[in-house]
Amino acid sequence: MSDLNDQQKLEVLRRSVGLRIDTNGKWWQKDEPFSHPGIIRALNRGLSLHRTTGEAIVYVGDKWCYADCDLTPFLVKRVLIDEQGELYVHLNNETDWPVPRAGLYTHDDTLFVRLDNGWTARFSRVA
Repeated sequence: MSDLNDQQKLEVLRRSVGLRIDTNGKWWQKDEPFSHPGIIRALNRGLSLHRTTGEAIVYVGDKWCYADCDLTPFLVKRVLIDEQGELYVHLNNETDWPVPRAGLYTHDDTLFVRLDNGWTARFSRVA
């Protein structure tokens, strides 16, 4: 690693954290599941996608690292309807998004939504 510049070293570190979110939204570090509700909530709140690669990333403050995921890191936790009858989804990162008219689709008997920002979210069993 001594031949790498600082930016390359940072990239290696960001990829070596070992965070993973599974298809049910459960967080893992390497082979160990997270159980502390505060840590899980912080990881969910920091969940996003990298602007250029589209890979799942997690912010904690202004620092971030990569997170592995199956299909998509985003899960629909609830479906909301506003006063005008428009559908919204509440995601595991605690954000609400309008459901685009052609945004719903199925894959392998699982319901997904493609949001206007380019994100894809899988509906959880409870949604």
